Amino acid sequence: MTEPWKIIQELESDNSRLKKEAIIRRESDADNQIFFEGVCMALDGFRTFGVKQVPKATKDGGGMTWLEFKELVRQLEHREATGNTAKQMVQQACDESNKDQWNDWYRRILIKDLRCGVTHKTINKNTTMQVPVFECMLADDSKKHEKEMVGEVLVEPKLDGVRVVVICDVDKDEVKLFSRNGKELLNFPVINQQFDDMMDQMPQSMVFDGEIMSDDFQTLMREIHRKGGAKTDDAILNVFDGMPLEWFKQGGWYEQLVTRKGMLEKYVFGPNIKLV
Repeated sequence: MTEPWKIIQELESDNSRLKKEAIIRRESDADNQIFFEGVCMALDGFRTFGVKQVPKATKDGGGMTWLEFKELVRQLEHREATGNTAKQMVQQACDESNKDQWNDWYRRILIKDLRCGVTHKTINKNTTMQVPVFECMLADDSKKHEKEMVGEVLVEPKLDGVRVVVICDVDKDEVKLFSRNGKELLNFPVINQQFDDMMDQMPQSMVFDGEIMSDDFQTLMREIHRKGGAKTDDAILNVFDGMPLEWFKQGGWYEQLVTRKGMLEKYVFGPNIKLV
């Protein structure tokens, strides 16, 4: 069975989409379970490990087994290890692993970026394994559907900002902000804290969908992915939808928008969060 990090290296060395798909199908036919288990850990946007910085290996260790790494992931994912303890455990795993094994496989799983041009779509298209897809509804222009605009309907303005999905996980006591494609957004600490302050209002884990706006759109776009010192204290998250996390993971909720709006109106939001 081909070692997973060697497959990652092979995928990274060729920019051809067809070649990448052929490699994925080859490993699927070979039933390379460890490779696909790790790929799913990395690509599943609903699985988070609570580590912001993961060191790179500079020399070979004795090697770390897949079972040992899975136990590390389990403790990180369930927040049994956090803060300095988690940091020390990750560093120890880095030191124990072989250099390529860590840098091109274990580390990329923990940072949730395989860096080889493979996405959940690549996996779901070419294997029987299905990676959960992080998606949200997109806006639809009512002018294109005038015949459907009859009876009682809800129409909202198209906001010119940045789409943000907020996941409030009461089991992990954790709030995370994501882009519409599932990339974690770290530069809105004020909004994150205000959702964290709301956690005691939530009987279950929730997802809030909205658009972040500030006085200047271009400035907002520069600050959103800035690596340090982002100035976003004036940013406002305009919330227009929400649902329980368990339903978001299943791809949708059966409740009508009117009901969902009524649910949102029961929450007391902070000053940087406004209900559309």
